[in-house]
Amino acid sequence: MEIPIRETVRECRSTLSPRRGWPAVNYPLTVKDRFRQIAIETARMSYPGSMSRGRKPVVRAGTKKRIEEFFSSDQFALSDLTLPRWSPAAYGDWHGITTGALADRLATASYVAGPDNNPSAVAAKFLDTFMHQLMKYSEFRPVLPHLHLALDRRVLGRLKALRYSPPAREISGRVGGQSPYSISYDDYRFVQGRLWELVAELNERRGMEFQISSRIELNLLWL
Repeated sequence: MEIPIRETVRECRSTLSPRRGWPAVNYPLTVKDRFRQIAIETARMSYPGSMSRGRKPVVRAGTKKRIEEFFSSDQFALSDLTLPRWSPAAYGDWHGITTGALADRLATASYVAGPDNNPSAVAAKFLDTFMHQLMKYSEFRPVLPHLHLALDRRVLGRLKALRYSPPAREISGRVGGQSPYSISYDDYRFVQGRLWELVAELNERRGMEFQISSRIELNLLWL
């Protein structure tokens, strides 16, 4: 039996009416709820799965859920990242505090695997991949120029190959041969500082038609 088109349209409108609600759609209504959903979605999308796989995983099972809980909690004030007050120093301080808080969560529940892996280095990696993924939402882009580059073995290996670059040589001299997940937070900050020098070096090349404005753009070096 054929259902009249007019009747079908009327029923659809009734189903989607604000009075009856959206029973099948779990979409946020408030800014607070939206930020929480953004945090959850970003944590899931940015999680580097390779860190919990293989013969020597960096973190144990359950870490992904713990990371998601951290970024969607009141301890991580996502709304602060929309403010236009950010500077390199302010972002660096915030990064240190946030990394420490996440590292404490990971260490307390023994989520970091292996005796050589440093919870701070592991937490920094999760924070940096989260922040990189977060940039698809325009309201958080005030911090884009200050983002840190997420470190992994490929990055450190490529920097070692750039032996004609003074900043890259300094990085290799300080953390060469170490796992990016075992370095101290002081070494991590040293690397991030030298990466800015590498950015400046690349920007000064003859014939450069654009300027690199964020360390995360260095990812083009590893292609």
